[in-house]
Amino acid sequence: MSLPSYRRVARRLRFVAAFILAFPLASAAPDSTRAPKDFVWHVQGRAGSLYLAGSLHELRAGDRPSLSLYSAYARCDRVVFEADLAEFETPVFRAEVNRLAALLQGQTLSSRLDPVTRERIKVIARRNGLPADTFDRYRPWYASSYAGLLILGAAGFQEDHGIDRYFFDRAKREGKPLEFLETGRQQLALLNQIPDSEALESLRQDLAEGVNYARSLAQAWTGGDVERFDRLTSRDALTLPISYRRFLVERNLAWLPQLERWLTQTNCTLVVVGAGHLVGTNGLVHHLTARGNRVVQLPESTGRTSP
Repeated sequence: MSLPSYRRVARRLRFVAAFILAFPLASAAPDSTRAPKDFVWHVQGRAGSLYLAGSLHELRAGDRPSLSLYSAYARCDRVVFEADLAEFETPVFRAEVNRLAALLQGQTLSSRLDPVTRERIKVIARRNGLPADTFDRYRPWYASSYAGLLILGAAGFQEDHGIDRYFFDRAKREGKPLEFLETGRQQLALLNQIPDSEALESLRQDLAEGVNYARSLAQAWTGGDVERFDRLTSRDALTLPISYRRFLVERNLAWLPQLERWLTQTNCTLVVVGAGHLVGTNGLVHHLTARGNRVVQLPESTGRTSP
């Protein structure tokens, strides 16, 4: 079986992993009285320091990193990402996706969908020049990832404009040391373990409100509005509890020892992870603060532009 353009799907896999299968909420008006902030925090430990940068893995062409993030990149001796983005493009990884994404012979996705969702996913396929039954061969987690990719791509959200892609490519060009919190295979294993019920719910929500949700996230991220971003993502704890625990709570706890190790060193580290990992009581900012580190969200600079 030949899967659709792998590079495009790999982008969506990273997006899904970071945002725990988006749940759409109504867009709230931004708080005009709040001092602008960036989605960047400076963490001062006993010996060293690091910067935490919240990434949106897919953005529009006009969305830019903050000047605080450019400055943190310039100051730091190494850059850390969730996983090595180059791994997603390897033949071994592609073969594993091929193996895990397919339903067993005789099974179809449409048999598990309600009539409204079944028709909506056919519309998405046809709009993208695909056969109407394209998604029928895929397991729910992959169908949700692929459909979400097509929906967001049509609205201009592309991995090539994402924060981690920009700084990953720049660090590679400039020879800056890179480290990773986990492997792509670990992320793929998490996706493969998403309960079908939650993957199908994610698919329904993406088909209904995915673009509006992504725009709301981007707006909150651009203004450094942590409270709004947390409100937009925290409902997953109730609606998608297993995915929320596995994708966010457990991964954050697994990453903490590595972050604390870097804080014992005298050099400076920039850590770029999905923005959802930084907010709320399960976020890395909260955990590092509770462990006695001085954690400060950086103020907005004069604007957002490429240096």
